[in-house]
Amino acid sequence: MNKVIAIANQKGGVGKTTTAVNLASSLAATKRKVLLIDLDPQGNATTATGIKEEKPNTLYDLFFNNTPINECIYNTSDNYKVLPGDQNLIALDVGIRENNKQNFLSTELKKIEDEFDYTIIDTPPTLNQLTIEALFAASGTLIPLQCEYYSLEGVAGLMQTIQTLSDKNLTSNRVLGIIRTMVDMRNNLAKEVSDELEKHFSRARVIQLKLSAIRRATCRLWRRRRGTRITKAALASVSPRMSRATALTASSTTTTRRSASSGTPT
Repeated sequence: MNKVIAIANQKGGVGKTTTAVNLASSLAATKRKVLLIDLDPQGNATTATGIKEEKPNTLYDLFFNNTPINECIYNTSDNYKVLPGDQNLIALDVGIRENNKQNFLSTELKKIEDEFDYTIIDTPPTLNQLTIEALFAASGTLIPLQCEYYSLEGVAGLMQTIQTLSDKNLTSNRVLGIIRTMVDMRNNLAKEVSDELEKHFSRARVIQLKLSAIRRATCRLWRRRRGTRITKAALASVSPRMSRATALTASSTTTTRRSASSGTPT
């Protein structure tokens, strides 16, 4: 069964792409079949994967040109597959709304649900139709959060949106966890925001990625952009930082399956 996970936060610069790429790599390292979808018109996740195609097919081609979804998926050197994104996704955002094609992504993913164990969706830094499509398609959402107060406001809005969609039976999506990114506990503000998070959310749902891990991962993304291949040893130094997120998603899958077999709603 394909577990679809959205990485979302309408605030930019919080580590969504870094989280999505490294989570996909970590899951692939555990022999899961993983698809990474780049829904951000900036295409940073696509760049991070290092695929060599200069003009790869994207969801734009699938929507407007009826390109089969399997022709939009490419292999990466880290044993997962990617459905790339580029600036044409801006037109896709408009096209979905104008043609009343909401749930377009969910429909397409059902065609390949038997081919993957996990699908990770990197979303744009805004609550537009592309992000809503990801929330419709996902069964769970991970929210990267930089420890500052403006980010807290964004998390509250995103969680309310997910709850509203769920209440209207438009999706089975739920928040899997909040990932504190770029955490520097020498900073008093970071400590205060972390304390607020732990007051309002279960500690089991708050995951922490240290600032040093994000810096290392970002440096590697830049090296890949310049054409330098990331070695498995280099990836191993940052992938353990994602281990709690990987364990959380795997645990969530197990819980969902047990609940389904017992008839208990999740």
